Amino acid sequence: MKTSQGTLELIADMKTVCGESPIWDPETGLLVWTDTASPFVHVWDPAARRMVSRRTRHTVRAVARAGSGRYLLVCEDGIRLLPAEGEEGEFLCHPEKGQPGRMPNDGTVDPAGRFLFDTFNTVRLEDPSGSLYSLDASGKVNRLDTGLVLPNGIAFSPDGLTLYVAEMFARRILRYEYDPVSGRASGRRVFAEVPDADGLPDGLVVDSSGFVWSAHWAGWRITRYAPDGSIDRVVPLPFATATCMGFGGPGLRDLYITSATMGLSPEDLDRSRNPGGLFAMKDAGEGLEERVFGKTP
Repeated sequence: MKTSQGTLELIADMKTVCGESPIWDPETGLLVWTDTASPFVHVWDPAARRMVSRRTRHTVRAVARAGSGRYLLVCEDGIRLLPAEGEEGEFLCHPEKGQPGRMPNDGTVDPAGRFLFDTFNTVRLEDPSGSLYSLDASGKVNRLDTGLVLPNGIAFSPDGLTLYVAEMFARRILRYEYDPVSGRASGRRVFAEVPDADGLPDGLVVDSSGFVWSAHWAGWRITRYAPDGSIDRVVPLPFATATCMGFGGPGLRDLYITSATMGLSPEDLDRSRNPGGLFAMKDAGEGLEERVFGKTP
């Protein structure tokens, strides 16, 4: 294991409550991200060095590509499809609608164009009632697993045969065998466990070499795990909570990092550099292109 500190650039001092879901859109050359406490989808244009915030009519927790300027939104009230223009996202599904305190949390697109997302119990965060679902372009929803303790970040291996899910309040990252043809996840097992002193595992991203990058809530770090689950690298951060990451820029070599102000003590807020900001670590590695909902290989 090695410790490394890359060159960290502050992109935008947004002071978000909980920044999340930075994804690079190669169609436009833009980075899209959100704040889970707001109705905005933020768009960073690195060529123009400009941030634009697009208002929606929903509280947006995560974002995924849907092609042609559209985005899939994980919202408090379900999964929605946001058109290229306008504020209203078309409602697609909420498999736990009507169950008090149940909310979708995070998501990503699988190799066959399905959208995988998880749910959690907002009233009892440590309740093992979270689930993992998939949604295909026809509108069909399947439950892939349940009994999870606040499932969060979701990511796939480069070949799409391994699925990773951060089980936040269980302080571990899970690994599944995944069949992109059937969309089934099986063989759940622990990929990595996170010590109490290192915070909670939050957002995940996998690079082109199959290494798993994990953001730590209140852990002052990012951890890069080898495919066998061993710690390959720890990247110390000058702010307490990294929430998620995404590769972008030329060659997908820059690592964009979102952060949060939520839940931090006054002391940690004072110690943190620009908490709630969007950061970029230049030439951090080589990422994978985010897949598009409804698009098959």
